[in-house]
Amino acid sequence: MAGLAIAAASFAHAAGSPVYVSDAGDASIKLFDQYTGAYMGKWGSGFLVSPEGIALDRSNNLFVADYSQGEIFRFNATTGNYEGVFGVGFLSGPYGITVDANDVVYVANSGGTNVVRFNGLTGNYMGEIGVGFAQFPVGVALGPSNELFLSDYTGGRLLRFDSQTGNYEGYIAGGFTQNPVGVCVDPNGVVDAYDEVNNQVVRFNYSTGAYMGSFGQTYMSFGFGVATDLNVVAYVSDYYGGAIDRFNNETGAYMGQIGKGTLLNPTFVTVVPNPALVTGTVTLQNFTASAVAGTQVTVVLRNPGSTSALETHIVSLDASGNYSFTTNLLPGTYDIAAKASHWLRKRLSSQTMLATGMTGVNFSLINGDVDGNNTIGLSDFGKLKLAYGSTPSSSNWNPNADLNGNGSVALSDFGILKLNYGKAGDP
Repeated sequence: MAGLAIAAASFAHAAGSPVYVSDAGDASIKLFDQYTGAYMGKWGSGFLVSPEGIALDRSNNLFVADYSQGEIFRFNATTGNYEGVFGVGFLSGPYGITVDANDVVYVANSGGTNVVRFNGLTGNYMGEIGVGFAQFPVGVALGPSNELFLSDYTGGRLLRFDSQTGNYEGYIAGGFTQNPVGVCVDPNGVVDAYDEVNNQVVRFNYSTGAYMGSFGQTYMSFGFGVATDLNVVAYVSDYYGGAIDRFNNETGAYMGQIGKGTLLNPTFVTVVPNPALVTGTVTLQNFTASAVAGTQVTVVLRNPGSTSALETHIVSLDASGNYSFTTNLLPGTYDIAAKASHWLRKRLSSQTMLATGMTGVNFSLINGDVDGNNTIGLSDFGKLKLAYGSTPSSSNWNPNADLNGNGSVALSDFGILKLNYGKAGDP
């Protein structure tokens, strides 16, 4: 069944920053506060039989892989409402699951020894990755530059693919893990994999595959899934211990348990994707430095090569031209464009968004677009001419004609327009 089957059900849970846990012991999803560990309720009972992989997108959808039913269930991550199921006929023993910025769901399909892709919003089948490479795939995770990491339980290694093309890119962890289960990528690009034989989390550099150590050996009886938050806290599900163990993912320091006494047999775990932060500087060419503070710039995030906005943010610059905003987009590659009132649009192509966001997203904008149509031509000259000689108290004042920001429209503004005449901004 390619489409999404819809049915009605409802369960509201308390507000907070949840950690979501698949509990195979009573076939449910249980929620705990990310910071206090307080139990926040459960849902999914009556729908799930053997919940395994669990993934959350930034559109408030929670996807759960059900191993026995061979299906992916979708719930509203806030209310717990059941919103449908997909994957029937395409999956056999689904385990781990992850979702990208475009709501493409990737499922580790143990029975098919592959990764199956679906549109998470429609449920439509979108093909498969990794056929013939994995012996028994269990965990799956996305890296910051379209990498797809797949834990091969029987093969004892992590396979890497390009999530967009499906191309095989080699493997990491050979010799360092024996039976890897859950896998995730932390905000710093560190790949975590749970090694079931040695009861430890093993860490690798996502780009080079270099081994970066391990932790957790003395705390867990039989771990399974692993997830990290933006504070670089690792959450590891202990199947037989009936709890989620927390660790500092950089130092390996143990940080205690959540869910003990409530969880029965936790399998996979995921956390709320906190908003990512985008920061940078906008240089407003030919503009008085003292007038920069408070200038508004429209910043648009798009899919690469597209002119359709995924998100639009209006930011105010500080005196140095710095700006920042938070985004709900998932890690991935995006085009980012910026435009201010009488400056041309500038686009930065294929910028990498990590889980923490992006830094150094800097623009230099060309001045002279008086009419705001993203080109500098006769229309701009006409509007500048109409405002010539004016100040803010004048009846013919046009703030967009004050190109240098000195509080008057004069010959110096015509000089800026002449300098950039005929130029056009990026689409």
